[in-house]
Amino acid sequence: MENVLVRRFGKGKIALALPLLGLFIFWLATLVGAYVDLVVQYSGGNNQDPNYQLNAFHAQPYIMVLGYAALGFTSVAARSLAGATGGSRLDAAVRVFSLVFTIGSLIIGAILGIGLFMSNFMTSSYNPSVINEGMRVLNVYVPIILDAGVLVFLILRAFVMHTDDEAEEAHDA
Repeated sequence: MENVLVRRFGKGKIALALPLLGLFIFWLATLVGAYVDLVVQYSGGNNQDPNYQLNAFHAQPYIMVLGYAALGFTSVAARSLAGATGGSRLDAAVRVFSLVFTIGSLIIGAILGIGLFMSNFMTSSYNPSVINEGMRVLNVYVPIILDAGVLVFLILRAFVMHTDDEAEEAHDA
């Protein structure tokens, strides 16, 4: 499938479209995550019970991490694809564009991880006896660990692990 797209559009145009596709997926995941969290907060007549909301499973952090991961993976894929293009001005612009999106996705991931932690920092302080610790782990700590894993993978893939072609180009320059 990739070869058909490369032959039809060229690597530069595909590398230009990949971060935009990732941005659209991130935007869509943000909307879906916000909607799903609203459904959890206002479902079943329990919207006035904060203990129910704390002990319910929230899918919103997972959806946000999934959207952020799509943005990061497409940006890194575009960066590696743009590195394999020729030397035209469009190719140079696409390399910079994909680098900006890669760095932007890393910033979004760091803000997401900090936001997940800080938004749940004091949630159990007013009545710790009714908090289900298993749901707290699922709603807070697992998404933070997933976010950190995606961040580490993206940093390694984008800036540390280089293919042989990229290493040869850097050595030749």
